[in-house]
Amino acid sequence: MAPRTVHVVREMSFSAARSLPHVWGGRTGPHPYRVALTVAGEPDEKGIVVDWGVLDRLAAPVLGQLDGGDLVELLGTPSAEVIALWLVDQLEPVVPGLVSVQVWETDRASAVADVR
Repeated sequence: MAPRTVHVVREMSFSAARSLPHVWGGRTGPHPYRVALTVAGEPDEKGIVVDWGVLDRLAAPVLGQLDGGDLVELLGTPSAEVIALWLVDQLEPVVPGLVSVQVWETDRASAVADVR
C-alpha cells in the first residue's frame, strides 16, 4: 500500500475569563472553551500518526497559559478567531505535523486557524 496522509484530531479544553465589550459589554466569569488540534502525517509502524499522550504533553504548557487566565489581558480581543491564531502561533513550533487549530466558543460556534 502506498503511503497516505491521515489527519487526526485531539480535543482539549480550558476555561478563562474574557469579555467582548462590543458584544456583551463587560467582563465575564470563567468561560469554557473547546479546542481541537489537527495533526497530519503517515501512520508509523504501529499504525499511528501521533501518540495522544505525547500530543497532550506538548499542548499542555500552551493551554496552561490560557486556563484560568484573563484572555483580555493576554490577547486583547479574545474572539475565537484570535484565540485560534494565537494557539497556532504557539503550537506550530512544538507540535510536529500540526495543520490547524479549532476553538469553540459555544457548542455551535467555532473558528479554525490553519498553519501557514
